[in-house]
Amino acid sequence: MEYLPQLDMNYNKRSGAVFTHVNDEDKFFPIWLKHYSQYYDSKDIYVINHNSTGDFLEVLKEGARKEEFTMITVYNDQWFNGVWQCYNFSLLQWFLLQSYNTVLASDVDEIVTVDPKSRYKDLREYYEKFVGNAVATQGYHIVSDPLNDPPIDISRPILEQRNKMVYDAFLHKPLLSRVRCQYNFGQHNTNNVNYDIDKSLIMLHLHYIDVEWTIEKDNKRSRERWSEFDIANGFSIQNLPCDREEKIKMFQEVYSKSEEMPYYYMGLI
Repeated sequence: MEYLPQLDMNYNKRSGAVFTHVNDEDKFFPIWLKHYSQYYDSKDIYVINHNSTGDFLEVLKEGARKEEFTMITVYNDQWFNGVWQCYNFSLLQWFLLQSYNTVLASDVDEIVTVDPKSRYKDLREYYEKFVGNAVATQGYHIVSDPLNDPPIDISRPILEQRNKMVYDAFLHKPLLSRVRCQYNFGQHNTNNVNYDIDKSLIMLHLHYIDVEWTIEKDNKRSRERWSEFDIANGFSIQNLPCDREEKIKMFQEVYSKSEEMPYYYMGLI
């Protein structure tokens, strides 16, 4: 069998692409798309559609038809399967690197941006100037008090409605890269690429911004169609369907660790 020769990389590629994975994410996806559309052209935004249904599926189809992003439909009858998902992320990242200098792989509730006090004007400037192999974000959960905070008003800036955050080293994720990454569960690290954390590049995790959003999302799924391997190993267990009291307790535990958000973060989302 003859193998292809080494690919000549000395050709003009586009500067950057971003992609995510969605499954009936009618609350988080509009925030994700609005944010990244500020820094990426629509032709450079890719959405992996997995098992989306109903009105949200129609939103995806309409967005793809209007060329707001490119939709890639994938198939797996399980609601959540971490092994399968990290393979999808790794393979699409590698594929896109054939056309782009950098690729940003982001979950739909992850907002990657630059710290306002860094030397970078915005995310576009960051990825256009990035010259390393991969870089990890400094990560924070944006959190809410589930019993006292009002619901998020999607028509208003999100961070004007929440003023607490939790630093989490587990969110130091190598999401931006210029080389092929073999991602592990949740894209928290890679098996094959060394990378540094850059405090200029931050990631704001929105999973805990509104308990009603999370309960509504979880109720669309069933535990029976969840990967047993993921459940047994505790992967992404914050997404598991559970009763209301358990979900509120989870939010309260995260909120109890919170600190004040810097005032200069308020306009980031």
